[in-house]
Amino acid sequence: MKFKNLILLMVVFLFFPFCSEKTSQETETRVEIIDGIVQIHNTGEPAYPNKRVIFEEELSIGGEEYELLSRPGNFTVDQDETFYIEDELDQSIKVFDLNGKYVQSIGRRGSGPGEFNSISDLGFLPDGSLLVLDSKESS
Repeated sequence: MKFKNLILLMVVFLFFPFCSEKTSQETETRVEIIDGIVQIHNTGEPAYPNKRVIFEEELSIGGEEYELLSRPGNFTVDQDETFYIEDELDQSIKVFDLNGKYVQSIGRRGSGPGEFNSISDLGFLPDGSLLVLDSKESS
């Protein structure tokens, strides 16, 4: 009789982890890394059903002129909180006010005065002048 109870007890202990693993996978979020990609497996029910997220826009750059920035790059902000953003595609600097409204463009692609080949950095000099580093010479 003791031998049968011992066998039954061993079967229960061996079988129990398989049952509980299935239950834990159904109730807990699992994270796996497969081929370097993180995959998150959510539960069927929300983990926190009484919580929610509300997104509110704080700043929109460009307003209706959404095509003004083709490929944004370096940026800087002056003492009046005006944004100066490099557009890598046309090698110009787009200027936006504190509210994100487009003000003007500075420069363009080229090798003459006020033209840039490859803007590498933006900044301000002590006197408040905008400094633009053009790292590539024209050929």
